[in-house]
Amino acid sequence: MNPQVTRLNLVPGGVLPVVNVNQYDKAENALVFEIYDGSVPYEVSDEIGILLMGTKPDKNGFSYNAMKSGPNEVIANLEQQMTVVAGETMCELRFQTDGATFIHGTLNFVLKVEPAALTEDTPISETEIPLIEQAIEISNNIAQFISEAANNAQKAQSSAANAQTAANAAEIANQNVQAKAAQIDGAITNANTAASNAQGIATTVQGMLERGELKGDKGDKGDPGESGVYTPLDGFFTMAVDGNGDLWVYSNTDLSGSFEYDSATGFLYYLTEEP
Repeated sequence: MNPQVTRLNLVPGGVLPVVNVNQYDKAENALVFEIYDGSVPYEVSDEIGILLMGTKPDKNGFSYNAMKSGPNEVIANLEQQMTVVAGETMCELRFQTDGATFIHGTLNFVLKVEPAALTEDTPISETEIPLIEQAIEISNNIAQFISEAANNAQKAQSSAANAQTAANAAEIANQNVQAKAAQIDGAITNANTAASNAQGIATTVQGMLERGELKGDKGDKGDPGESGVYTPLDGFFTMAVDGNGDLWVYSNTDLSGSFEYDSATGFLYYLTEEP
């Protein structure tokens, strides 16, 4: 920065000079002071020391050495500790002997520190662009999550409907199985009943044969088949095929007629005698 020349008087009073600087400024030989005693230039001795002293707005002070640069001219560095606190800092130049004996000071002047646009303790924000992109990505992820949740819910509903359909089909099949089982049970019962009836008839016929109540004639031999059902009738006859395929006619009376088999039609005729 260019040196600022400020006129300082050893005689107090009047308007305080102002030196304008920026916060955190630092520069060598930036402050130049012309010293006057009243209206007369003050010749600065080479034998004395010069201090630039001041108190900052935070009530902390500073003191730095200055040096003679001309007959009535003093130059000093602008140190960062002098500008670290924004606001008005009250300053002066003090002259003293080698033994640090105070001689006199100048009229006070104001070091006016303009606040920096960005202070050292202000956090630096990141660019908003990644934040916006992150927000968009989060929004897209949420939208995708909602879409997947909706699809899963739809699949769950479809699975539930399929499960209900399968349950209904299983119920119908169970009902059909139960109906078939009932039919089978009925058929078994009927078969058992028929077998029981057949056994009763066979027992009855066998008893009649043993007692001589039935008489049998062996007819023409045909193809072996299942045994017929005995149906004894008083005054008539019944027929049965044995295990060899022979047809037997049983009667409780003597048969006066004869049997005739028609091989063309498969009919068996019983011919009775005319009375």
